[in-house]
Amino acid sequence: MYKQICVLLAVLLSISVGVNFYLFKTLHSPNTNDEQPSPLTPNNTTATTIAIEPKLTEQDNSDLDAAIRAFSEHDFALAIEKYDDLIKLEEQSALQLRHKWRLKIKYWLDNNELILAKQFLQTILHYQPFATDFLELEAYRQELNGNFIEAIDLYYLILSDTFDPAEQIRLTVLLHATIQQYQTLLSNEQQWQEIITLLERAIYEEPEHLSFQLSLAQTLVKLGQYERAKVLLDDIIEQQEYEISANELLEQIEKLEIGQQAIPLQQAGSHYLVTGQFGPQSSVALMIDTGASMSVLTQQHFDNLVNWQYPTYVRTSEFNTAGGLVDAPIYRFDRFSIGGFTVNDIEFAVINMPEFSRGSGLLGMNFLQHFVFQIDQQDNQLILQHR
Repeated sequence: MYKQICVLLAVLLSISVGVNFYLFKTLHSPNTNDEQPSPLTPNNTTATTIAIEPKLTEQDNSDLDAAIRAFSEHDFALAIEKYDDLIKLEEQSALQLRHKWRLKIKYWLDNNELILAKQFLQTILHYQPFATDFLELEAYRQELNGNFIEAIDLYYLILSDTFDPAEQIRLTVLLHATIQQYQTLLSNEQQWQEIITLLERAIYEEPEHLSFQLSLAQTLVKLGQYERAKVLLDDIIEQQEYEISANELLEQIEKLEIGQQAIPLQQAGSHYLVTGQFGPQSSVALMIDTGASMSVLTQQHFDNLVNWQYPTYVRTSEFNTAGGLVDAPIYRFDRFSIGGFTVNDIEFAVINMPEFSRGSGLLGMNFLQHFVFQIDQQDNQLILQHR
């Protein structure tokens, strides 16, 4: 009995081994009809690279080529139309093209090709009026053309639509440089009222930028508007950065209010030139001549002044000039000012003096006699004080 059981177990074991061997061969044998999978190893980079690179379709290439060709032919409307088609299909290529256009416009502006730059900028801003990248170039173009107010307005517009802190800083630096350049130009021409208008706009837009308030106070002092200047200085004097400048200006105002002012002079040989004004847009540089009873304008400068002033003809009188005795007309102006000192209803003779190249004429005693004055030759200053 025991022997029969052992035989039976041996048979069953053999059958089990045979079945397992069959199953192993069936399930694990290679199938020559199946493709082998590609191993996902770091060396298998070709397929990955192709997958992430943008692929331009035939239509994309057509729009890109058409945009490039139209721009090169200065057909800017067509170039922008093709750009709009391209950006809907392949944004990366469109943005690269836009960047190249910006570089080209900047090159044109830097190299005085202003007509082409103007044509492109006007075209693209017609279709994209809030495109800040090209609005910045338009601001630069306006600045190059001397249209500073338009440039400043554009910079403020761009800043209002910019939220990136780094971009805000960059644009603010450009804006302030433009404001400073325009302010310097106006100051050289002594157009004080225009400076006031400029700085008031800047203060409205940037009340936290206190240097504008200091500059405005300095300008108001030049026009004798001391109370307005003191109000501005009171707002900034507590700021450590402006404390010294504000105190110095307040001291200057105090001296002016007691009636004395040192006015800078420009030396011309052994003589001195002083700048005065008939009005905000009518500045002249006159040579001080204490031996002349009446102030004089050259014919050339008088002709320029009549665009802004309307003097009254008074009479004709005889004057002794380097060329001998001449008859010259005398005109009465409503006012003439040097610094904060003004004489109303003042007369000027108008004499043709082609040989006179130092300034716009002569400052005579009919102005100076209204004040206590002295010429400080050491510091090149005219000291004026009310009587």
